[in-house]
Amino acid sequence: MLKATTVQGVREKTGTAFHGPTLTRYCLTVAAVGFLSFGEPAEAAQFDFITDNGEMNNSSNWVLLFGSESDSPIPGEADTAFIDSGRTAILGDGSDMTIRRVSIGTFYGPGTMNILDGSLNVSYLFWLGEGESGGGGTVTVDGSSAAINVAPASSFFLGYSNTGKLTISNGGQVNSSVYVRLAERETGSGWLNINSGAVLQAPNIIEGDGNGTVNFDGGVLRLTGNQPILFNGFEAGDIILNAGGGFIDTNGYNATTFVGLQGTGGLTKQGAGTLTLAGTNTYSGATTVDAGTLSVSSDSNLGTGDLTLNGGNLAVTGATTIDNAIALSSSATVTNSADVTLSGVISGTGSLTKAGANTLTLSGTNTYSGTTTVDAGTLSVSSDSNLGTGALTLNGGNLAVTGATTIDNAIALSSNATVTNSADVILSGVISGAGELTKAGANTITLSGSNTYSGGTTISDGVLQVSADNQLGSGTLTLDGGTLRNTSFYTETNATILNTGTTSTIDAANTLAYTGVISGDGNLIKTGTGDLALMGNNTYTGTTTISAGLLQIGAGSTSGAIVGDIINNAELIFFRSNDDIHAGDVSGTGLIRKFGSGTTTITGALTHTGGTIIGNGALEIGNGGSTGSISGNINITNNRSLIFNRSDAVTFGDVISGTGSFTQAGTGNTNLTGINTYSGATTINSGILSVNGSIANSTTTINAGGTLGGTGTVGSVNINGGTLAPGNSIGTLNVAGNVDFSAGGTYAVEVNAAGASDLINATGTATLTNGTVSVLPEAGNYNLSTDYTILTAAGGLGGTTFNSVSSSLAFLTPMLSYDANNVFLNLTRNDVSFSAVAGTPNQTAVGTVIDELNTTNPDNIQDLLNNLFILTADGANQAYDSLSGVQHTHGNHIALQSINQFKGLLFDRIQGNNQFLAHDGKLMLAYNEAGTMSDAGASLIDRNVSPQRGWWVRGTGNYGEIEDTRNASGAHYKAGGVAAGIDLDLDGKLTLGGAFGYTRTDADVANGGLDVDSYQAALYGRLTLRDDYYLSGMTGVGFHDMKANRQVTVGLLSNTAEADYDAWTGNVAIEGGRKLTFNSNTSITPFAGLEYAHINRDSFTEKDGGVANLKVKQDKQDSLRSAIGARLTHSWSTNGTRITPTAELAWIHEFMEDESGIRAGFATAPSATFSVDGPDLDRDRARLALGLNVQLSQTADLNLGYQGEYAGSDERHDIAATFRMFW
Repeated sequence: MLKATTVQGVREKTGTAFHGPTLTRYCLTVAAVGFLSFGEPAEAAQFDFITDNGEMNNSSNWVLLFGSESDSPIPGEADTAFIDSGRTAILGDGSDMTIRRVSIGTFYGPGTMNILDGSLNVSYLFWLGEGESGGGGTVTVDGSSAAINVAPASSFFLGYSNTGKLTISNGGQVNSSVYVRLAERETGSGWLNINSGAVLQAPNIIEGDGNGTVNFDGGVLRLTGNQPILFNGFEAGDIILNAGGGFIDTNGYNATTFVGLQGTGGLTKQGAGTLTLAGTNTYSGATTVDAGTLSVSSDSNLGTGDLTLNGGNLAVTGATTIDNAIALSSSATVTNSADVTLSGVISGTGSLTKAGANTLTLSGTNTYSGTTTVDAGTLSVSSDSNLGTGALTLNGGNLAVTGATTIDNAIALSSNATVTNSADVILSGVISGAGELTKAGANTITLSGSNTYSGGTTISDGVLQVSADNQLGSGTLTLDGGTLRNTSFYTETNATILNTGTTSTIDAANTLAYTGVISGDGNLIKTGTGDLALMGNNTYTGTTTISAGLLQIGAGSTSGAIVGDIINNAELIFFRSNDDIHAGDVSGTGLIRKFGSGTTTITGALTHTGGTIIGNGALEIGNGGSTGSISGNINITNNRSLIFNRSDAVTFGDVISGTGSFTQAGTGNTNLTGINTYSGATTINSGILSVNGSIANSTTTINAGGTLGGTGTVGSVNINGGTLAPGNSIGTLNVAGNVDFSAGGTYAVEVNAAGASDLINATGTATLTNGTVSVLPEAGNYNLSTDYTILTAAGGLGGTTFNSVSSSLAFLTPMLSYDANNVFLNLTRNDVSFSAVAGTPNQTAVGTVIDELNTTNPDNIQDLLNNLFILTADGANQAYDSLSGVQHTHGNHIALQSINQFKGLLFDRIQGNNQFLAHDGKLMLAYNEAGTMSDAGASLIDRNVSPQRGWWVRGTGNYGEIEDTRNASGAHYKAGGVAAGIDLDLDGKLTLGGAFGYTRTDADVANGGLDVDSYQAALYGRLTLRDDYYLSGMTGVGFHDMKANRQVTVGLLSNTAEADYDAWTGNVAIEGGRKLTFNSNTSITPFAGLEYAHINRDSFTEKDGGVANLKVKQDKQDSLRSAIGARLTHSWSTNGTRITPTAELAWIHEFMEDESGIRAGFATAPSATFSVDGPDLDRDRARLALGLNVQLSQTADLNLGYQGEYAGSDERHDIAATFRMFW
């Protein structure tokens, strides 16, 4: 018996130690913390091992073999223990052994070790069943104080090559930092039994090439690391859950097992982290999740027993139906990443949270009493019983209901959620929260609770049925293709949105008063037999369709509106107390009623066929513009009013009936063609009311600004400052009653040359006092005197007459006469000549020739005369201007402008001043021996030779205008062109050149146009004299192709006359001056010149103008202009480039004619001619020119410039760019 001491066996006996073979077959007791050690394994003796409690176990078969290569006298981490040859080692009563290697069951035979109350600490290798021959090893760890600890970097083998069995019982604990490996080799067999509260703590348990078995019977496997394959290598049936069950503690890690678990026991998942069961498990006991997450992909992963979520959660990763009963001992989360059905009964007091994006279906009759929360995806039920008894919270997830049921659970919307139903469902519990509720699915959801949710409601499909406003919560209602149905009368206050591209429905099964504003771009359908009153000022722009019942806009107050179109197939009511405008169209087969004391103005088109009833207030068609119309019969009741207010012509052909009134308020022409029976008053305040049907039961009042016309029948007519104008042109207006002009008014009567006229045919009396007659003749060849009957009154005139008769006609005079029942008009040609009303010389010329032809040859211009007779003096003068052909007078001016522009270019080329688009210095730059310009002395880019010749090309654009004068219209013109030329320096003093140019000019002239294509050629030259004097000159010719058109309007005659003619021009110009040099870079050149031009235009005859065509004689015109001014030139060089800006200012004076003219006659009677002059142009004007020359190289330069001429009567602006090469 050794207590706290060491018994050491060595080769030589020293001290009190036992020696070698002398210890054989003796009993040695090591107590408590005592140690027994031997020097070499070969010298080991056999001992019975007895614990300090005095018990002996297998004393004759137990062998303990220690060995130490270091000859350490005390065993430690470097030592090895072999237990074999059928011996047994027992460690107990707090014994603690730390050793490097333990091998139990070796080639020498089997071994056993029992750890009853102590710790075995292994630092390198724990090995059961080491050798293929010999025997296996068995280890028991029994008791809460018994433990094996295997350090990191160790190996843990159960049945390495032979059998190995480890049993942990009664709270025993094995802590392995490394994998526990069973049946490492093919010959090995391993058994691991974890029983009755025992704990195996290890990263994993794996199987090698042999056969291994793990039995759980109340023990715990606690993992120490993430394991993608837990129980790696094991096969189905190798992991057995016995009656006491198995406990797997993932300990904060994640592990997956693919091995099928079997047995009669259950499985309990402990610890944080996720345990994934991926095998087909057949164990029949219950499955409990105490902590963390248990993950499965199929119902087969869970065994056949009940599932208890006791603080842990369930994850389902595959589509499956789990029929296990589920007990919620505490709150639990089920996360599914595929569609899953839980068909077993869910019970307990815990709460259920659904997570994951897919659908989780509850199909059992569940009794759990905790809350149900949907954090993500969809929770699907078919019955109220599927949801348990607690409240439902939709916290980012949705609810689907597949069966007809009533769900009485309270529902909290923590965030936006969708409820989708494929059967009719009632949600009777209170819905609360800040989230939005979206209703989807084709069937009906009925909300019957007093709901308080504030996030709004969206109906995307099917029907959402309510009976009170508070059932929809307090947020915005969005109709996204679904239907809102009310079953009881209530007022809906929620704002509503109709989503773009959708058509939604409000099914009014009872009266629904809608005060919330409806907005959006979607369409709305009203169904149901109840009334829908839209009392808000709605802004949605989609179409509203009334399929049944009644849609009311407004409720007798100052609000209620729809801005879009309406399809009315039932009944539409406008019901406002104030004035309002409806801009949309209304179509369909339904009826429109107008209620409310205000005026409803229609600016859309009412094309419905069910008729219109005006029961209160007024219905106004149009708002003073060109929109707003109505069709179908109109019944005006209760003395209410129908108003037409259009600025254009509109026809109403249906019947207006009732006791109400009609008002014509617009400036346009309202044409009533139906046989109307309404008996209220007709009032015309503006525009024209043309009655081409009948309003015989109504008395008409024509106020100032209004006109009554047409060929139908009206009742009595009172003219109160307005105008009575029968017919639509010439026609008869029948009056079933009296006509009264006593309040003042006008009878506007149309007449023609054939003797026809307007007629008022009254069955009653005609009171003419204070009335006036205004005669409006149509175009025609009037006789010297024509009589017309313009009014007939069966009841007589009562001795009254019109106050006066008038006409704005310049050449016809009207007179009235009377008998007892009739009024007659006589229209006589007066003695006013056509020329007498002329206001300008041109107008007088045209009027005079018309007077001549009216006397000598009227037949040739009869159409013209017919249209002149009906004109006023102003109208005649406008006609004379239109007939005059003044447009053609601008042709000469445009041709002369082309000459002046072309001439200016050539002078610019030869003046040596870089004026408008010219090269710096003389046209051909001669150089002295010093390489400087002979006329400026400024240094230039060096050239090897002086240039002797050059060519140039120029692009131009210009704009000009001629102001109107009292006698003639002006013009606006624009032009563009191109010119090119070549120069030659003969002897340094004389320079000659030639040029050709083309210009296209487009002019807008007095209701017409003039296009001129000008082609010009010229020769030019310059002679340089002594002391920098010079003399320049040019001569040229031009051809001008002119195309003209003018709009001719005389009364009703309107034609466009066209002409195509040519003109030739010739011109010559001379200029002299002297260049004064201030320094080598700056000079000023005073100059003076004369410019002469001659134009010869051909005669021509217009076409397509009918009687207004002119035959125009040949014309010649001369121009002689002087020019006096000065040019300033300054130049400098920068980076080898010569830059020369120039400026010119000159006074131009015209000595010859300052206006163009034509002499012409009408083509149908050319012998009588007249002369027309164009606008007078000022003789004096200013010319301003600016230029910039840039020397690009020794042989090229670029010129940019502007030239303008300014006078009070006209102006011209030219811009151009010239490129020049010289050599």
